[in-house]
This record gives sequence, structure tokens and C-alpha cells, in this order.
Amino acid sequence: MPVRALPFCLVFVLPLSAALGLLLGGLWPALTLLLVFVLVPVLDALLGINSSNPAPGTERALAACLRFRVINWACLPALLALVAWACVLSVRMPLWAYALSAASVGTVSGAMGIVTAHELVHRASPIEQAAGYALLLPSLYMHWGIEHVLGHHKNVATPLDPASARRGESFYRFLPRTLWGTYVGAWRLEVRRLRKSERRPWGPSNRMIGFTLLSIVPVVGLWLGLGRRAALFFVLQASVAVVLLELTNYIEHYGLRRRETATGVYEPVTPLHSWNASHWVTNFFLFHLQRHSDHHFRASRRYQVLRHFEESPQLPNGYAGMVLLALLPPLWFRVMDSRLDGLPRPPGPEPSPA
Repeated sequence: MPVRALPFCLVFVLPLSAALGLLLGGLWPALTLLLVFVLVPVLDALLGINSSNPAPGTERALAACLRFRVINWACLPALLALVAWACVLSVRMPLWAYALSAASVGTVSGAMGIVTAHELVHRASPIEQAAGYALLLPSLYMHWGIEHVLGHHKNVATPLDPASARRGESFYRFLPRTLWGTYVGAWRLEVRRLRKSERRPWGPSNRMIGFTLLSIVPVVGLWLGLGRRAALFFVLQASVAVVLLELTNYIEHYGLRRRETATGVYEPVTPLHSWNASHWVTNFFLFHLQRHSDHHFRASRRYQVLRHFEESPQLPNGYAGMVLLALLPPLWFRVMDSRLDGLPRPPGPEPSPA
């Protein structure tokens, strides 16, 4: 089945629904939440999975197709415009609309902003990388790009990776561990990168210093320009986006573990070390992020050529439905631990959750 660019434009339904909620007021800001966490999981369950892959011989041309990149690039102005407008409107919102709108806009910052950033920070083009990090600014999580590319992809499914959830570890125990580990890991990786190139680790070349200063600018600017209500709104929607990202991290590698072949040495990453979910609807919204097994197998592959692997561990629903399950640990463990037990190649021994 040929891969078309148009279905991936579904991502723009997210900022449009959030903008409609902001425009209409009342309970309408909940529209985005209902769309993402109710309608999409239902459609995933009804429509099932798309297991087709790009036809042999077409991948090179498909990866070079400009239309797929333009969709990614257009997400940046769409997201920045939505967040800025929402912050302006937040000054006069009643409390309940303020909370709903922060959740709605934060969902867009996560599902459109961070997911598109994930696609772009892996690219070799400095312009696309810069656009990726700009998409992380509304979530105040720019450091994640460093740790994800240089740390997570190297250490995934090992005890060294803060973004790989252990078997028996609830999301609520995973969250503080991954937040702290990601931030500290990004600093360590950046200092190591600069020392390796014989540059001053605490000088202007340190991206973590720049990212920290950039993260302060919108918060202080909103506080000075519109007041603390607008600044708090920005921080709240950013927090929602980060929680959604870490819920996704929790889902993607829960309980999977690479074997240690020697002390501190692990087997190569394979499609067996990520949970896959080729559900039609969520994959169109998330640029095939759910074909996560292939992404970790070869991170340089653009989203339109990511492949479905039957041998990869498979999730029962798309990410939109699985994040809700992850918030209910007893149900999560019942569903996912049984799937872990049923894998043909069970993961290695797990340490006790911290």
C-alpha cells in the first residue's frame, strides 16, 4: 500500500480543535481532550492496525519526498501561534476554563510539538534540528533532545537509561526518576561532547546553558508583559506536555531489557526492544511514532518509511489509549505483564523498582 502524505495532516486537527475551544469558551476547551483520549482510542480499536510497509525499491524516493517534510515544518508556526494566543486569552479566563485550556493546549504541545521535535532532532540538517529544538521550547524541555539522541538511543532497554521503565514500576514511580535522569544526563552528555572536542564545557558552546536561558525567556516575558496568570498558564501547559511525553516513554519500552553480554556491555538494539503499535489513526497523528521498533533499530529513518515488524512486542491499543491505562497501575500491570510473559524471548532479570 503506497504511503501518502495527506493523512499525516491530521496532526493539524489538534491545534484547530484547541483553537476552537479557546474561541468558543465554556466547556469547549475540553474538545481536544475528548478527541485525543476518547475518540482516537475508539477509532484505533475499531480500525485496527496497518501492517503494510513501503514497497521494496521505493524507500529512497519516499524518504526524499518534500511533502512529508513540509508537514513537519508547518507544525512549528502552528504550535507557536496557538500557545501565544492561548497565553493572551488566559488572562481573562475563569478558573475552570483556565485549567481546561491549559490541559488542551498542553496536549497539543505534547502530541504535535514534542512528537514533531522527536522527528526533527534526529535529522542531519542543522535547520531541521533547530526547528526540532524550537518545537521543544513551548514544553520547556529542550534538554530532552540532547539526552534522547545521545543517551536514550544508546542505552535504551538497559538500567543506564532513565527513559526505559522497569517491569513492575508504576508510572508514578517512573516519572520522577526519568525527569531527574533526563536532565542530569543531558548535562553530562553536553559536557562530555565539549571536552571531547577540546572546548570549554562551561562556555557559550554549552547547549544546556543556552537552553536554560531560552526556557526562562518566555516565562519572564509573559510575566512582565501579561502578568503572572499568563506565565503560570504557559508553565502549566508545558507541564502537561512533559507528562504526556514521559507517559509515552513509559509505554514504549516498559519491561523490555537488552541482555548484558559482558560487564557493562549490552547486546545490540533490535526490534525486540521497543513496544510497537501500528494502529492507523494514532500513527497518522503522531508521524508513525508508534512504529517505534524500527525507529530504534535505525534512528535515521524518516517517519514515512518506518516499518512494521510482526516479531516486535505489540501493544493492544495506540498510544492515546495506552496512556490512560498507564495512569491506572493495577490494570496496566495486568495487561502488560501478561504480554511480557507471552513474549517468545522474555526480557532479562529486572531490578526491584526504585
